[in-house]
Amino acid sequence: PEELAEEKEEPPEKLALLPPLNPPAGEPPNATTGAPPP
Repeated sequence: PEELAEEKEEPPEKLALLPPLNPPAGEPPNATTGAPPP
């Protein structure tokens, strides 16, 4: 069902409101989370 697909794939809006706990590998520290790079 489309509903399950939507839940699995988080829309850009949710990602913008809820930034990832860990920044992507190879990315500089995220200003929002303030977490250092891995």
